[in-house]
Amino acid sequence: MSKVLLVNPFFLKNSVLEQEWMMPYFPLGLLYLAASAEQAGHQVAVFDGTFAASEATFSETLAQYQPEVVCIASLITLRPVALQMARMAQAFGAVVIFGGPDPTLEPAVYLQQGAVVVMGEGEKTLLELLRRLASDFANVAGIAYLKEGVLIQTPEPEPIWNLDELPLPARHLIDAKPYLAAWSDTHGYTSITLAASRGCPYGCEYCQQSAVGPHFRRRTPLHVAQEMKHIEEIYAPDRFRLVDDLDGLGETWLLELADVMQQLGIQTPYEGLRPTTLTNLPLYNPMKMLCGKRNRYLPTTSDHPHALPALDAETMQLRWGEGILPDDN
Repeated sequence: MSKVLLVNPFFLKNSVLEQEWMMPYFPLGLLYLAASAEQAGHQVAVFDGTFAASEATFSETLAQYQPEVVCIASLITLRPVALQMARMAQAFGAVVIFGGPDPTLEPAVYLQQGAVVVMGEGEKTLLELLRRLASDFANVAGIAYLKEGVLIQTPEPEPIWNLDELPLPARHLIDAKPYLAAWSDTHGYTSITLAASRGCPYGCEYCQQSAVGPHFRRRTPLHVAQEMKHIEEIYAPDRFRLVDDLDGLGETWLLELADVMQQLGIQTPYEGLRPTTLTNLPLYNPMKMLCGKRNRYLPTTSDHPHALPALDAETMQLRWGEGILPDDN
């Protein structure tokens, strides 16, 4: 078994936009990976840069924890920091594995750092990769790596069809207090995320190539409500945030969710990724719009409404840090 450090390379201090919005959420995808690795018997820790004072805190974590494997989840806006943190981890002798939307779309950029990239949905692939990393990982499905300077991409693994089988995100591995305080101080209420689905119900170009793949799957309403109950008992948030398109989940699913929430005695209302056309949903109480402006940074040039103007990655990263949205003058 391996000593694994999972890394969120987002530093709130680096983005004027994120400081203005001040809607920080736990790195949910990373915590799903952490939970799966823990369940498999690996020793797991998480470095979350969100509220860290500087990147130097990552060096301190590496020195203290001494991981054998460092897994870094990256977005296009976080690419420079993620690559720098990979170099720092390698200097400590750790093997680096990249994952997330940007490495999935642009693996060659990350493989220049000498790392392995997990393509798409990561739980099964990461566990298999950790099992075979010290021997021969060339036949692990769902990865990209370099062999004699040539990019090799293995076949896609079978999607995780039954999302209820996944362990709940390992929220216990990060400090929730600054997240809840940021929400309370800025917006007057606290909010914690859950994911009820994976994939895109509409077939969007970007979502089809994202870290969770194109296949739309939903957890059962009961499983989601049980997670809500668990969160309510530990963190007592004022809102749950479903990081899902509510219209994509569907009215029947949402009504069933409301039923089981009430059966379990859940008092906390939920909000969604964006406003819904559905009405009269019990326990639905939207408060804040999330991701509408963030989606302008999705790296696609299609005719989809979320498509970006033709900006190179460096310009996007600079404007994201300085607080300039892609459609601003």
